[in-house]
Amino acid sequence: MKKSSFLFLGFFLLSLSGVGQTVMVHVTNPVDLNRRDLAEFPAKEVYFKLGVAQGTPILVKNADGVEVPSQLTYDGLLLVQSMAHPLETERYEITVGQPQKYRNDVSGRVYPERRDDLGWENDRNAWRLYGPDLRRDNPHGIDCFTKNQPAPSLDSLYQGLFKNKVSYHEDHGLGMDAYTVGPTLGCGAPALMRGDSLLYSIVYDEVEILDNGPLRFTARLTYRHEESFTETRLIRQDRGSHLVRCEVTYKGISGKTDVVSGLVVHKDNPHAYIINKKNQYVAYADNISSPKTRNGQLYVACLYPEKMSKLEYLPLEKEVSMGIGHVIGRKPYTDGETFVYYFGSGWSGYDVPSMNVWESLLKDYKVLLQEPLKVDCGVALKEPLNLKF
Repeated sequence: MKKSSFLFLGFFLLSLSGVGQTVMVHVTNPVDLNRRDLAEFPAKEVYFKLGVAQGTPILVKNADGVEVPSQLTYDGLLLVQSMAHPLETERYEITVGQPQKYRNDVSGRVYPERRDDLGWENDRNAWRLYGPDLRRDNPHGIDCFTKNQPAPSLDSLYQGLFKNKVSYHEDHGLGMDAYTVGPTLGCGAPALMRGDSLLYSIVYDEVEILDNGPLRFTARLTYRHEESFTETRLIRQDRGSHLVRCEVTYKGISGKTDVVSGLVVHKDNPHAYIINKKNQYVAYADNISSPKTRNGQLYVACLYPEKMSKLEYLPLEKEVSMGIGHVIGRKPYTDGETFVYYFGSGWSGYDVPSMNVWESLLKDYKVLLQEPLKVDCGVALKEPLNLKF
């Protein structure tokens, strides 16, 4: 009895040792570019240094003592919103406390009222993947919504359609879905390729939302192909980024196969695609025109962290949904491998006024992918420091 009492007292004192504890962390930008990026810290290490149980609410403050947005992720990371100047180091302090509620600029959900769409958005753009209720309609690719302001708009667009009969194919002040997908890759979908034929995945069979803001959205989707192989996609988008990370794995394939991702090319702008082998991306300027209205241009892209075997234009055998071909990246694929790439968009009606600006952004994104923020979990302090300098 006496021994157990001492053990209980020891655990009690250990739990109190984190009270008032502060962890000082550092974030270094290794490149000569301004960046609005997410710093990723191993949450387990942060909690260990704080001396509290993992999952305890925590606050992150910058050098001026102002709280900054943070998020704990499904895969054990602590995300911190960083605004790092070129080649500089930022300092933050992390303490136990209840963070304030931030506007959820990065979020998504399944829309059963729109036939099981998975829709998500951040402060730059919005997306949807088609769900099982649309299988008979045979949609294939990734659809993109435009946005013209950072606040969430996807729920309002869907509600406007179903409650007020306001079409989201027209811009009523929040953005719109004027992009045409049909039975194509749309904006960045993956596919397998045998010879010159694309093996599309049609609609997802299962979806699990893993992270839902305020800084990162992550979802895992499973597709079951009619040829008896399965595809798993892990998609992830961060606040402030025009790009979505896509991690794809196929299982059950046999024979010689390539994996691709790409962008549909529409007949009203047939030569507006760009293949950049040096920076490993393909891009396209889509006219997103309705029958009577010009809606500016939607700039889309697929960006590849690693070198692809080919970046090329692949014509379709016949026109489908105004699509006449795809501009793609491709490489050989072995069953069970993971293929990682990024797809994204920017609208001339919001923050990307031209293809020149879009290409500049893509080149900067490539640099930032190659040179991520460097983080240091620092030291645990008994009391917070005055970090102003």
